Amino acid sequence: MLSKETYNKDDQQKIIEVVQLFKKFAGKQVLNGFDIDLYNGECLVVIGKSGSGKTVMIRCMVGLMTGESGQIKILDKSIPDLDQKELDELRLHIGFLFQGSALYDSMSVRENLEFPLRRLRKKYSNKDAVEKLIREVLVSVGLEHTIDLMPSELSGGMKRRIALARTLILRPEIIFYDEPTTGLDPITAKEIINLIAEVQKKYNTTSLIITHDLNVAKLISNRVVILVDGKNYAEGTYQEMVNSSDPVIKAFF
Repeated sequence: MLSKETYNKDDQQKIIEVVQLFKKFAGKQVLNGFDIDLYNGECLVVIGKSGSGKTVMIRCMVGLMTGESGQIKILDKSIPDLDQKELDELRLHIGFLFQGSALYDSMSVRENLEFPLRRLRKKYSNKDAVEKLIREVLVSVGLEHTIDLMPSELSGGMKRRIALARTLILRPEIIFYDEPTTGLDPITAKEIINLIAEVQKKYNTTSLIITHDLNVAKLISNRVVILVDGKNYAEGTYQEMVNSSDPVIKAFF
């Protein structure tokens, strides 16, 4: 697990900064002046009700959506000011674990892991080096034996692990997790939570997790942010949230 006691954001570099982000859909204000900071080596968990704007927030952060206004900086780059080429280059430093794993059904595990490397053919032109890299990330998620299996032959938990391996293969500095335990039984969900912690420690990544699962916040978060009415309603450690007397916060915890 992450060492929450020894983590001090004041000693760390700010990796992500979002200031007064606004985003509207069909006349509804989804993000209404949302603010968030993420520091190097931190695991930040964002909790909010369904439809509260958690996924929209991440999509705006990586440039898949554009907010009406607000500042978004990742690794000192202003997202709204980047052209497509600059945005693509920045995304090489960012991993994204999708809620549904998003594996390609027609590809084997090996082919799914090779896929992110295709746009970097010059760097990954040596087949032996690519094979070594694939096996290394599969070992990291405990699934080297699945290398020639198809997604249809994997359980839900195994698919989530392979998706994480595919995210890791480019060695991202930041990983966004979109509901990483959704649809998993409690035992498998806890295994995924533990794996996220192990991955963060081994690869020295910075993590932002959006989730409904309070166990994620309890077990591996350094900080928790509560998204309410499109704003950062409150933030603090998991224990600070649990101990809060605020009725809005208590509704979550």
